[in-house]
Amino acid sequence: MAFVNRLRELSELRAGVQDALSGRGRLFTIVGEPGIGKSSLADEAARSGADRGAGVFWGRCWEGGGAPAYWPWIQVLRGLINDADRINLAKWLSGGASEIVQIVPELRDVLPELPVPRQTSLSEPEQARFRLLISAVAFLRHAAETQPLVIVLDDLHVADSTSLMMLMALARDLRGARLMLIGTYRETEMRNSDVLSGLIAEAEREGTRLPLRGLAESDVGQLIESAAGISPAPSLVSMLEKATEGNPFFLSEILRLMAAEGQLASELVTASRRQLRIPDSVRESISRRMLPLSAESRQVLTVASVIGSEFDLAVLETASEIPRERIVELLDAPIRLELLTEAEGIFGRYIFCHALIRDALYEALPSKQRLGLHRRIADAIRDAHDAEQRPAEIAYHYCAAAPAGDVESAVEYSRRSAQVAARQLAYEEAARHLNTALEVLRFAHTEKESLRGELLLALGEAQTKAGHLAEARKTCLLAVDHARRLRQADRFARAVVTAGRSVSESGTTDRSLVALLTEALDLLGESDSAVRAQVVARLGVELYWSDRARGTQLCQQAVEIARRINDQHSLVIALWAHHLSLRNPDSLGQRLADAGEVIGIAEQLGENDFALEVRFYRISDLLESGDASAVEVELREYLRAEAELKDRFKRGLLLEGMRALLDGCLLEAEGAAQRALIAGRESGRPLALNSFLIQTGHVYWERARLQDFEPSLRDFIAQNPLITFGRCALVQCLIQAGKTREAREAFISLAANDFQSIPRDWNWLPSMFVLADVCVELGDRDYAEVLYSLLYPYASRNAVLGYVYCYGSVQFVLGRLAALLGHQEEAAQHFEAAIAANQRIGAVIWLAHSECEYAALLFTRAGEGDYAHALKLLVSANRVAQTLQLTRLQNALQVLNENVSAEELKATVDPVQAKTFEEASTYKHLQRTKGLKGEYSSGDLVSDATDLTAKAAVASIRDLATDHTLERTVTILISDVEDSAKLFDKLGDLRAQEIIREHNEIVRVEVARHGGKEIKTMGDSFMVVFSSARRAVLCAISIQRAFSRYEKEHGDQPLQVRIGLHAGEPINESDDLFGKAVILAARITALARGGEILVSSLLRELTENAGDLRFDEAKEVELKGLSGFYRVYRVIW
Repeated sequence: MAFVNRLRELSELRAGVQDALSGRGRLFTIVGEPGIGKSSLADEAARSGADRGAGVFWGRCWEGGGAPAYWPWIQVLRGLINDADRINLAKWLSGGASEIVQIVPELRDVLPELPVPRQTSLSEPEQARFRLLISAVAFLRHAAETQPLVIVLDDLHVADSTSLMMLMALARDLRGARLMLIGTYRETEMRNSDVLSGLIAEAEREGTRLPLRGLAESDVGQLIESAAGISPAPSLVSMLEKATEGNPFFLSEILRLMAAEGQLASELVTASRRQLRIPDSVRESISRRMLPLSAESRQVLTVASVIGSEFDLAVLETASEIPRERIVELLDAPIRLELLTEAEGIFGRYIFCHALIRDALYEALPSKQRLGLHRRIADAIRDAHDAEQRPAEIAYHYCAAAPAGDVESAVEYSRRSAQVAARQLAYEEAARHLNTALEVLRFAHTEKESLRGELLLALGEAQTKAGHLAEARKTCLLAVDHARRLRQADRFARAVVTAGRSVSESGTTDRSLVALLTEALDLLGESDSAVRAQVVARLGVELYWSDRARGTQLCQQAVEIARRINDQHSLVIALWAHHLSLRNPDSLGQRLADAGEVIGIAEQLGENDFALEVRFYRISDLLESGDASAVEVELREYLRAEAELKDRFKRGLLLEGMRALLDGCLLEAEGAAQRALIAGRESGRPLALNSFLIQTGHVYWERARLQDFEPSLRDFIAQNPLITFGRCALVQCLIQAGKTREAREAFISLAANDFQSIPRDWNWLPSMFVLADVCVELGDRDYAEVLYSLLYPYASRNAVLGYVYCYGSVQFVLGRLAALLGHQEEAAQHFEAAIAANQRIGAVIWLAHSECEYAALLFTRAGEGDYAHALKLLVSANRVAQTLQLTRLQNALQVLNENVSAEELKATVDPVQAKTFEEASTYKHLQRTKGLKGEYSSGDLVSDATDLTAKAAVASIRDLATDHTLERTVTILISDVEDSAKLFDKLGDLRAQEIIREHNEIVRVEVARHGGKEIKTMGDSFMVVFSSARRAVLCAISIQRAFSRYEKEHGDQPLQVRIGLHAGEPINESDDLFGKAVILAARITALARGGEILVSSLLRELTENAGDLRFDEAKEVELKGLSGFYRVYRVIW
């Protein structure tokens, strides 16, 4: 059958092929009803790729059911592996072989030295799957570097969810790849699954969706002419178009019938539908096409339809009980009738020419016969030589036959399939197999209560690993009830522990879980066991928010049990639980010891992801201890392991943000916090928003704009009423907002009973640090005494909040409290200790604050040498405040500066230090000429004061100096003059060009002022990038306000500019930016009118917590060339 029409779609696909060949990877999805021509169109596009030198690989999803997880991708990967030589294969794998071998085990035949993947149970299960996905993506990208690739995934509506996850992962990483990805699916069937439709929609955001509709009459006529070799009358064309609704497969079936029955003779081409006996449906037309088949041939074909859309002779022989030689003869007729085709390159394997042919045969079978055939097919595959590799297929057929008996085999093979899927990290597939096993269990003739309990527990564990915690909890509670009835203590305990996998960080205790854990301990008795150790540990952690002392005691018991039975796995769980129970200001030494032991054991067990997570938390504990050299070592090891393990959570971005805040580099900190939020939300990292709020809140604090952050903070408090730190931070907000009376009332409320309302949890020390700062600002001497006595035992500590922010040395607030109380000598000692401690950890910003406060004290004390010392401190603090634009610090210094002459300050400047700062100010120039990069190394953590301050000065310029065209998350701003052609027509070229130059100057001034980088100009358009989303929007507002002023001054020369913004990771090629992020920004700009600023929903989300930006209601829009709907917001300026 000739390929007809689809010229627009084919043109887009061929353009996509050319893009892929040029290194601009593309994704297309072809969508439509059965028979509409999806696979044919994909095949035409694939041929186009092959004609231009691309390798073409197909992954066909299994229509009949029973395919293993990742099945379409396994076919693609196998094809590439089989075609590759050993040298190329090793290059393509690039360290990901141990991941890919989990789904393509035959890779071990080529590379027998590959290590056996170790199954982990402590680590986040999703992390292992993330590593598999990105390894597979990297493999495909590397293979495409050798030869461009066109990959076609057919019939995605019957794919497993893990296959669509891999599709989504590759779709997001097509930038710069010589790879074209085509997926086909039936839209109506895809909609039947919320999970699958959600995943495909997510993938389609990265590509182009091509919906196919029925052929128009003209195309139907062309198809008839091509197929039948006649010029059909318009009436026949119209009749067939209406009968088939332009469906190419239905139309071709009818034409075959008409040709076979002699109805395409020239004298009949104008006959009526009744005369031509046109079938009413595709299935009727298929049934009529099979009429020439013998009964025996039809019988064989029917058995084959039960096997699936593809089948092997060996299985068909056993299931049909017909000798193989006879089957080959009987299949000749269906092949001639184009019902079947032989699989290319695989002897003895056949494929139905279309899924609708297989469906028609299968659905015509009586139920009883269908059940029997499924049973025989399951037995045949079970007895085949490769049965071990096909458990899912065997399970599918046994489950389909379950109503007629042999429930045991159906359950057994479903369990085996779930185990294989879990080993392949396809937890959703594992859960599906276990759900099916539970469903077929109801057909058992005898009670299988114990088996049902095992299946429920296994299902709960699979759902937990898949991240479906709400479903998992429901399943586990069913397993708990079941185990309780049967008095099965071990299973009861395991189900309860699985149900309680998620640990609360919100200050609440799960009372129902505590009751179940307590019941589990009663059932288990006093004997030591691994499961008892885990139940005790989990109970201890759950009591953290309500009975911390008992919780810690229980966790210690769990450690002792695990040590007695010498179970390393349980010991890691118990030690980490003990660490979590000790999150209080008095247990730092034990926390460090526990974490160190956990890391050592976890790495021995191969639980490297878990060890990485513990390292992240240990860095904060080391920072709290003030051990700068240990922090440096741990940080270096963490970043190495994070890169090696391809950690999806990217917690290193949080450490980057904390480091930038310590350095006082607020723009960099803001950008890192935004990137961390995006990474956190994409990966499902716990508390991603909380971390973002902590880091951005402290940016606002140092900018003296906490009042703008107040709405976000109040929202946080409303959602987390038991997290007391939020209320402490709110008092700081009120003080900066000038609401002193309200601040004092809030402070007194928190100070009740000598601050006993502040829980001694992981937030106690930073909470008290903040309250001490508030106390000094309010001048409350009474509570200063209390706070001083409470904080003094922790003088050697640094206050760390939420693992993502460090307030520097506690000595700082002790100095402020002592100064308020008039204890000048003690205050001086504290400030000197604070300066030394902040130098050790490289806390530039807190070093400067300490210098400022110490200078104020020395001016007041006015002892011998105090004035000169204060001047030096003042110069140092001023330099940092001015260089880094730290408004809060500048405000504090302003009062002191008024009492000192400029000449005195100038005379105090160290010439060497001044020269260092002068050199730092030329950093941008050096970066341009020498290609220097403003990146931090772990060596920046410790240095002397002068070097630290100089590095901070360098870092302050880094936002402009760093190359923004690198492939990382940036905010893209595109501006365009509306109707510029009319401007030239009205004013003439010379005057219009002069106005455009004025326009360019205005834009460039505002871009430079807001820390942006101009990428290129296109006539009267600009493309600019920013590391900070908020700065980008503020720049857009400033541009529009500048042009508003310009228009008032030049009323006869209106200049209307439209601006669009979006955040994403563009492609960098030759100092220009490409990719979907740029396309989105450009399309959003095109929607704007003159004087408008439009932003994407992602950009609004990144900036809405700032409090200083206002947006109109969202609009759902379609963007040219992009599938789906997008939300855009107008900025109110």
